[in-house]
Amino acid sequence: MNKFLRYLFVSSFVVFLAAGCDDEDPSVPTVKTESVTPGSTTAEVNGKIVADGGSTITEFGLCFSATTDKPTVENSSGPFYTGVTGAFSMSIPELEPNTVYHVRAYAINKRGVGYGKIISFTTTE
Repeated sequence: MNKFLRYLFVSSFVVFLAAGCDDEDPSVPTVKTESVTPGSTTAEVNGKIVADGGSTITEFGLCFSATTDKPTVENSSGPFYTGVTGAFSMSIPELEPNTVYHVRAYAINKRGVGYGKIISFTTTE
């Protein structure tokens, strides 16, 4: 009987530990802002969703601003798309010529927002 109780205890302990290891818990996506090619009133931005964080990407795009050097999805009117991972290229239209902008790629999953690095650029004249 002693051997049975020990087996039951060890088995219960293993089940308890396994329950605490939740590999399904997502994290925010990993995103890169790779390059910017500015024009006078547009800019072409290349980004990449490196990892979805274990959850479906529900939105991705670019945050950009001429008034803050740390643009976020809350203060951006950037293009928004859904559902993919991998490399992407987007054009930002209707920019002012000869103006400094700050841009970064982002992606959203159920865990939150992942941002790429901020790249500053100046539109041409």
